[in-house]
Amino acid sequence: MKNPVTFTTCLSVWSSLDEKISGTRFKTVDNLKRALEKAWKEFSPDVTMRIEDQSSKRLQACVDAEGGHFEQCM
Repeated sequence: MKNPVTFTTCLSVWSSLDEKISGTRFKTVDNLKRALEKAWKEFSPDVTMRIEDQSSKRLQACVDAEGGHFEQCM
C-alpha cells in the first residue's frame, strides 16, 4: 500500500521545510513564499523527483476518481 508512504513523505517534506525556515518572522506572504522556494531548492534532485512523482500519481488518482475517494487505488 503506497498511500501511507506518500502521506509520510508529504509530512516529512513539510516538516523539513518548516525546520529550515523556523525562527524567522515573515512580514509578507511573498517573503514566506521566497523562503519556502529557497528551502525547496536545497533538497537533493533525487528527493524532489520522488516527491513530484508521488504527487503526480496522487493527483491522477484524484482525477480518475472524479474527485471522489481514491486512497484505495493507491
